[in-house]
Amino acid sequence: MRRQPENTRRLCRLINDSLAPFNSITELSIPIPKQTEKQLLISLSNTARQIKLWTEEYDDSDSDTDAKETDHTVCTDEDHHCLTKIVIELVSLLEVKNIYVQHIAGNILVVISKFLAASGSCYDKYVYLLALCLELSTCNCLQTLEPSTRFDESHSNLSASFLVLKQSLKSASWYTAAGVISVLRNMLKHLKMECDDQLLKGYLNSVRSCILNIPWNVFEEVSLGEMYLQHEDALNRNKLQNLPSLTLFNGNLVQFFCSLAAHGSASETSAAYMNEQPVACIIGNVMPKILGWCLRKQDHNNTRTSQYLRHKILKLMVRLTYQMHLQCEVLVSWLNIIGKYFQDLLAEPLTRVENNMGDSLEGSPFLISFSKDNKGISDHHLQRLAVFLFLRCSLSLVCQRDGTDERCVCDEEKLNHSCCNRRQGILGLYQWLRGHIAQDMFADNDIYIQKCTSFSLSFLQLFMHEDDILFKVLLQLFTVPLSVKPVSRGSITLQKVEDEDNMYRHISDLLNPICLFHLFLAELLYDYQVLLDYLISKDTGASSAEYLLRCLRAVCDSWISFVEFSWDEEVTNYTKFKKRKVLVDVLDLEGGESSVQRETDDSSLSLTKRCMRKDVYTSRQHQTTRPPFERAMECLLSLKSSLLNLHRKKLFPYNPDVLLRRLTKIEELCLKQKNLLTSE
Repeated sequence: MRRQPENTRRLCRLINDSLAPFNSITELSIPIPKQTEKQLLISLSNTARQIKLWTEEYDDSDSDTDAKETDHTVCTDEDHHCLTKIVIELVSLLEVKNIYVQHIAGNILVVISKFLAASGSCYDKYVYLLALCLELSTCNCLQTLEPSTRFDESHSNLSASFLVLKQSLKSASWYTAAGVISVLRNMLKHLKMECDDQLLKGYLNSVRSCILNIPWNVFEEVSLGEMYLQHEDALNRNKLQNLPSLTLFNGNLVQFFCSLAAHGSASETSAAYMNEQPVACIIGNVMPKILGWCLRKQDHNNTRTSQYLRHKILKLMVRLTYQMHLQCEVLVSWLNIIGKYFQDLLAEPLTRVENNMGDSLEGSPFLISFSKDNKGISDHHLQRLAVFLFLRCSLSLVCQRDGTDERCVCDEEKLNHSCCNRRQGILGLYQWLRGHIAQDMFADNDIYIQKCTSFSLSFLQLFMHEDDILFKVLLQLFTVPLSVKPVSRGSITLQKVEDEDNMYRHISDLLNPICLFHLFLAELLYDYQVLLDYLISKDTGASSAEYLLRCLRAVCDSWISFVEFSWDEEVTNYTKFKKRKVLVDVLDLEGGESSVQRETDDSSLSLTKRCMRKDVYTSRQHQTTRPPFERAMECLLSLKSSLLNLHRKKLFPYNPDVLLRRLTKIEELCLKQKNLLTSE
């Protein structure tokens, strides 16, 4: 293997020779000529190809084990000088007004990282230099004071490089910052594939330091308009008004945070990270400060980009709720954020409208791109994410036993002070529910339960098209605090509705797990094969199994409620729309043909196509007169039989013993119920 200084020197020579004829273009703020552009792109492509060849030499050699065992934190002063020069040369190209040059320059920076990782040469220092570039370029664009960079012991000898980078990035724009973010994100993807803990630790340390040093409070404190008024010279106004570059920066930043939250947290469980603040927690603290910046009002041409940003931000916040320990103050802060930036999604009606565009893009954040009238679109995918995030934060706040504010004097029996965080959570949840139900619902006692069931059905149908969110939200609803006392129908009055006890009771009725389980099975047409598909799916297997186990336990604990469940079809008046995967001519449990109806006429299709598995929609009224209890039990017992059969043949992907025991318990209760009815 070559010595480290030789590796960095030959990289430096290669970059210098490739870019020497084009040094002047980075100093110009105008587009480069076509001929110069062509020559530069050819030179950059050849450079990338050469570095890839060098990397392949290390990958194919017998010394790759030695490379992995090399200490990537050890670098000489000559290495620092070479790496700093390389980074400055390539990062400056991110400012060139040519998307092709920016793209290939970013690719070369990623290719260099792969070469340094393969050769065991100063990988940590290289990542740290790129992180410094991100910090410096961002601070320059924000026109802040001196960056708050603090060098730890492993990077204390980079102070000279810091000064050189700072000077070279004094004219950096949002394009530079966005480009560096994209490079760091692509490097993280490579590290995920390499599964090298040493490299990943160095990478996360550098990125963690960068995120902590960037003055995010500036994003929170000033809006775009305020910044424009505070800076008079034309250069600064041009930077701050460059909406395309700002949009690119925002999008890349949110994408980068999503990748960090996914990969970083999964890797920080080892003992090596015990003394480090998790990346997910750092990002969680940053999010409230940048949301106003990222979600500020866009002009009408940026509607699609704004929708995409909202989608990524919601996905990121949902992911962080599973990776952070959400303290009360964080939950309250996030609920305020949801109410401020996503209130329009929470206020959208839960009642679904038939989608005439088909299901291929339903729920996609890009559905808006295929409509001429952007203003008339109700993006159900964003609504699901917003509702789920709101429920998760609200219920987490309600269920925290130590969740009261230090100033709060409420006790467990009487939480009626506005300073109580738990009351804030239950009140916010209750007010959201009140916004989606009839205002006279509580006064009309005769059909109260039926209206609760109708709401539960609308709520469930909102999530039925996205299985991954579906089971997460259904599991989250098991944390709903159940009321000990049933609601007294004769005592429901509008004056008493917002009493603490009544709020708990009504929430329990509207989001009752037994009711939701019955409706869930009904939405599947009581087809045990769909349940089986959920259980063996790679994406939904774990969550669907957990949900089914929780439901079966709830059924055992509330057997009478499960048996007596019923609803008035005229009140609920629902149609089933759940996408199902079925076989043509599938026989139902009674031995007859399946009653699933197709949307299209299959008579014109070939026999082969008619026998293929395909997605179908069912949109027929519930016509059976059999009680829901009987239909549900038939489905569950058929599922048990199928699970036993697959388990005996060793065809089920995991051990279903716990699930089978729960189903057996349900079967025993069913037999007792049958004997009881027979004896009567």
